[in-house]
Amino acid sequence: MEVTAQPDCALIMANELLTPSMIWANFVASKSFETEILSEEQRDNISLTRFFIDLKEENIKLYCVMATGKKKTDNAILSVQQYKTELKEDLIVNLAGKGYTAMLVDVCGNYEGKGDKYTIYPEELSFANYNEEQVDTTLVNGEIEKTCWYVWAKALKNAISFLKTKEGIEKVGVIGIGKVATSLWQAVSINNQVSCAVFVSDLGWRGYKGINKFSLENEPVFEDEKLSYLASIGPESYAHHVKCPVLMLSPTNSGTFDLDRSYDTLSRISGRAYTAINYSVGYRNSVDYASYKDALICVDKVVNSQDKKVDLPKEIEISCEIVDKKIEIEVVPQENNLKEVCLYASEENIESNKRTWRKITNVSKLVKSKYYF
Repeated sequence: MEVTAQPDCALIMANELLTPSMIWANFVASKSFETEILSEEQRDNISLTRFFIDLKEENIKLYCVMATGKKKTDNAILSVQQYKTELKEDLIVNLAGKGYTAMLVDVCGNYEGKGDKYTIYPEELSFANYNEEQVDTTLVNGEIEKTCWYVWAKALKNAISFLKTKEGIEKVGVIGIGKVATSLWQAVSINNQVSCAVFVSDLGWRGYKGINKFSLENEPVFEDEKLSYLASIGPESYAHHVKCPVLMLSPTNSGTFDLDRSYDTLSRISGRAYTAINYSVGYRNSVDYASYKDALICVDKVVNSQDKKVDLPKEIEISCEIVDKKIEIEVVPQENNLKEVCLYASEENIESNKRTWRKITNVSKLVKSKYYF
C-alpha cells in the first residue's frame, strides 16, 4: 500500500509557530501527589475508588476512578474518554478483572447535566470545562496555553506520573477514546513513561475536515489560526514524537476526519515504534467489538509482556495492478494459519465518510501465502 505523508505542519512558518518540542520542552510532571477519597465501592470482585488528585501548581482537582481486582499484575492502564455526562466505568472494571490497576481520568470538567463527578478547574482555567464549540473548532486564537487541549494534556501527563509513582506499578499503558484523545497524543509524545497507547476514533487531521486528500493537487493555504492548531495541537504533529507501540482504531466512515489521511499519521510513527490501524468497516461514530478486543490484546501483549521484544502482528502488504482489463489485488497477510482473508473495497467516491464498502471473500488464487482477489 502506498503511503504518502503530508508536509509537517509543525515546520510551516516555524519562526512564528510553536512546535510540540517547543511547547513541552520545560514541562516536568509532578512526582508527589495528594489525593482526596470521595467514595469506595465493591462491584463483584472489583474495588472501585473515586477520588481527586490535587494538582496544586494548577489549582486543579483531577477527578479519577481507580479499579483493582483480587488478581493483580505490576501494570496499569489509564483511560480518558469523551463523556460530557457521567463517566462510564465499564472499561476499567473489565481491565481490573484482567489484573490491571485501571484508572479512568476526567478532563472534561463541569458540563450541564454531568452531576457532581468531574474535574474541578479554577476560574482562570474555566475554558478547560468541556464546550462543544471549542472542541469542534480547529483554530487557535492566542496562546496555546489558553486552550482546553493544553490544560487537558498537562493534567494527563500528571495522571500518568501519578500511576508511575504508585508502589508496585512497573508499566503504564493508555487508552484514549474520542476527540478528547487529542490531548492524550500530546501527553504520550515526548514522554518515556508510557509503554503502549491505543487511540480510538482520533487519528488526527481534524483540521483538514472537508478537504479530501485525493481531491487535492496542492496543499491548501491556511490562515494563521488554523496553522497554529495543526502545528501545536493536532495529533498528526505529535505522532513524530511518539516512541511506544501504538494501535489506532477507527470507523471507516467517520465524519470528524478524513480516513485517507490516517496512514499519514501512522507513517510519522513508523520506524521508531510498532504501529497498526484497525478499521471498523461501515461504522461512523464508534468502533466494533472486534476492535475493542484488539485493544485489549494489544495492551496485554505489550504492557504485560516480560520480553523486550514483543511478538505483534506484522503489517499487511497490499498491491494491485490491471491484468487483462481487470483489477488484480495481491494481499500478503504476513501471518500463518489464518481462518479467513477478505478484502473490503469501495469505488468512485473520494469522500471517505460517504463510501459504501463491499466485503470480498472470493480468493481467485493462493500462491505461497499470497492471496489474489
